[in-house]
Amino acid sequence: MRKFYSILFCLLLSIPSIRADYKIIDSKWDPYFRTIKSSDVTAIPKLLIGEEIYFKKRPYSYNVDNLKQFLNITPDTIWINRKKNPKLNKDYRLMPYYHGIEEEGYAGTIQSTHYSEIENAVFRVDSVSDVMIDDTYKYSPIKFCLVYLYNIKTSERLFWIHKSKDNADLTVFSKTLGAKIIKDSPSFYYSDYSSYNYYTAKTSNYTHTTIINPIFSVNLNYILDTTPSLDFTLSHNYKTLTYPFSSYYPSHHTISEVQYNTLLKKEIEENKEYKIDSKYTSDTTYTSLPFSFRSIYGFTKGGYVNQTINKYTSSYSGKYLSSEKLILIADKQKLHGKNYYIGLLDDKCFYIPEYDVTIPDEERPKLDTLLSCDSTIRNVYFNWAKGFQQYWHMHKTKEHLDELKSHTKYGLSIVSWGAYDESEYTDGTGMKFEFYNPTKKTIKYITINFVGYNAVDDPVSTYEGSTLTRKCIGPIEPRDQATYEFEYVWFTDIVEYAKIKSILVQYKDGTSKRINNASNIVWSDELNSFLLNPTLDGFDCLERINN
Repeated sequence: MRKFYSILFCLLLSIPSIRADYKIIDSKWDPYFRTIKSSDVTAIPKLLIGEEIYFKKRPYSYNVDNLKQFLNITPDTIWINRKKNPKLNKDYRLMPYYHGIEEEGYAGTIQSTHYSEIENAVFRVDSVSDVMIDDTYKYSPIKFCLVYLYNIKTSERLFWIHKSKDNADLTVFSKTLGAKIIKDSPSFYYSDYSSYNYYTAKTSNYTHTTIINPIFSVNLNYILDTTPSLDFTLSHNYKTLTYPFSSYYPSHHTISEVQYNTLLKKEIEENKEYKIDSKYTSDTTYTSLPFSFRSIYGFTKGGYVNQTINKYTSSYSGKYLSSEKLILIADKQKLHGKNYYIGLLDDKCFYIPEYDVTIPDEERPKLDTLLSCDSTIRNVYFNWAKGFQQYWHMHKTKEHLDELKSHTKYGLSIVSWGAYDESEYTDGTGMKFEFYNPTKKTIKYITINFVGYNAVDDPVSTYEGSTLTRKCIGPIEPRDQATYEFEYVWFTDIVEYAKIKSILVQYKDGTSKRINNASNIVWSDELNSFLLNPTLDGFDCLERINN
């Protein structure tokens, strides 16, 4: 027994010291945390012996459908003529490639393995040959090894030619190798390469290993063991730790848990993504606020606004908001080093840079009062402002819809119309009309009488006279739009504007209506913008949640 303890003690002394926060499951992996020359083509494949692997295309890879790296251990025979003493390449050909195919190319028949035969297969690595030399190119010999594979599903055996100068179209994955390298207990690492920082996290359920050709690295992906607070989300929910297998990568540094938590906190802070909450509850009352004003207004200077802010947001990202827009101001926040107002317009709320807003002098004391309150009060005001803004938007919506509804009695609505110059190279002026059918009947024809005028308000005559007539042929279904364009109505450029004298609308049911004052049915700029060009189209709209 004493002899046993002596041997055990000697063995313990022979084990190299490993820092407590740098735990390697097996000393055989230790050399691979240092640099391995990428020219050693057998180093990485030998790590995979006994592992189950699969292959994937690289993003943006080209010419990857026809592979020549995967070969049968015994070539398949392709018969042309079956004879008693067949001759190679006359009566039969050999197919060296795994599940090979033949295609006609510029240089004749081309043999290869189609990528689809590899994509869904899982292989076991049984063995790896020593380094071999392909000296086909005398002045640039290629090193390679044979990786013997076993198809788990079909029990087929083949080998993969792995070269030191292999193309970068395929990535090899192993689901188990990473788990063998690092224990499930927490380990902390940090590396800095080309200004990109990588941190491991504590959860190892998602660990997998990526072997990349021709410069190899093992990527261990961990889901971050953190729970984002309610006011932000992580732009990426995992980070990648890269173990170097090439001299292009620096060594990784082991750090303490305290240092790790500090770096991780900094990383989370830098990657915070702030998103406007467009939802609001209906139970907030104005009386719960400790001030008397109901709103704070500002005017836009023209610039870009966003509903999401992260470290990549620039001064030219988001949606452009033109100048002199009256917006409601709900709060002010500093996000990633820049000051933003939370603004509201129509049924949208958004972040707008402070320098793109003018706050009137009479509104400034209100804003200062709001910003002096704690976050709870400011959140209540933001919620109330969203409700106030939606109420105002609904009020404006009703006004616009009432305007459109008022056109029903005339039997037609004009979205837009006007004269336009045909070309800078020819003399000519055309007319364009865009109609909307506000009725429940189908429009068959629209006949328009109009007059063109020059810069001194005199009518412009043609061979038809001053008053011209054009007929628009339908059908225009109820609640539908149609556009009509008449080219070269006048063969001159002196027409500055036109006036509609009358419109005759004929319906499919045989009825008709005459409109003598077209100005009564032309959409206002506000209606046109509201229905066809809504402000900040594509942004999330305000949404009420009833409690």
